[in-house]
Parts: sequence; C-alpha cells; structure tokens
Amino acid sequence: MKQLWLDKMYKISIETANLLKGKTFAKDMIFNPVQDVNGDWFISKEEVKGNTNSRYKDLLAGLELAEFVPTKLELGF
Repeated sequence: MKQLWLDKMYKISIETANLLKGKTFAKDMIFNPVQDVNGDWFISKEEVKGNTNSRYKDLLAGLELAEFVPTKLELGF
C-alpha cells in the first residue's frame, strides 16, 4: 500500500478560494487554490509567504496551517 503524502498548507473557505483564484500575489505569480480529498480548499505556504499584493495582506494574515490530503489524481495513481 502506498503511503499518503501529507503536508500542511493554508486552509481557506470556498469564498476565499473563488476570490483569490487567478489573482496576482507577486510579479508573474498567481494564486492557485486547490481542493483536497475532503473537499477543503487550500493555498500553499509559498503563496502566502510570497504575497506582495497589499490587497490580500489582511485576508492572508489570519490563515492557519492545516493538513492537506491530496486527491488520488494529485498523487499520480
């Protein structure tokens, strides 16, 4: 049996995911929210820490890390 790959990412609401999707967080970098196997939405540590867009500073400030469980598609099987 393959072991699941788990990582911590920043959990967000579906509303926040819809707001951030495709928006620029740094030069030539866009937010790409992803959904995990449980249906929860997340953005990466790199997106949060790399954000230079003042429009999203307050929105990202209160986010907490949570376990991200990828879907089988993301795991490649």
